Amino acid sequence: MKKLLCLLVLSSVTLFALARPSSIPIPKQPPDFSVQGIVQGVSQLDKGWGLVINGKTIVVGGTPEVKPHVTRAGTGATVKDAVVGDDVVVDYTYVYRVVHGVGNKATGTYVPVVRAVSLSPASPGANAVGNGEAEQKKKKAIANAASVKFYQDKAEKGDAYGQYRMGMYYLKGESVPTDLDKARDYFSKAAAQGNQEAATELAKLSAPEPPVRTNSPPKKGEDR
Repeated sequence: MKKLLCLLVLSSVTLFALARPSSIPIPKQPPDFSVQGIVQGVSQLDKGWGLVINGKTIVVGGTPEVKPHVTRAGTGATVKDAVVGDDVVVDYTYVYRVVHGVGNKATGTYVPVVRAVSLSPASPGANAVGNGEAEQKKKKAIANAASVKFYQDKAEKGDAYGQYRMGMYYLKGESVPTDLDKARDYFSKAAAQGNQEAATELAKLSAPEPPVRTNSPPKKGEDR
């Protein structure tokens, strides 16, 4: 009788364990990522500030889990300090949010939230304010030089966007002498890391120049 009773108890425990719902595992958190570009607009929203970058509005407002850290060349700043024309890097992380259910039956998904915003070292639009045109040009030159140094440091550390920006500086001769060889070198390094903008500029530099047409009459035997 005792053996039969033990068997019945053991069977009941086993059946209960099998019938008990198992907890739904939380999926692996996706890796952090960044969005880089130039600020095209700044606006105040209900849940924070919106930065228009690459034609899309990125909301920077903070969540209970993540409070975005904003810097301008290592100096504390706020998103509202951003101005049109700023180079910006927006770093994202993923936060798990429950969609429906509770306890071990809850299911959810990871959503990206802004973790940090890095503005370019200086903004000519924000800083080039003086009592005269000469003062404005001086402050703008200082701001541009700081921006070049910022991206040069990033490029030397292997950052693809920094390499692309340096390529553009040397291509256009902005704050540095025009140097197509250096521009091509920076574009090549950035393109090798998957930067599509750099690949496009590299293709333009590598394309053969079209023949120069003149208005002089063709020589005998030659076609125009």
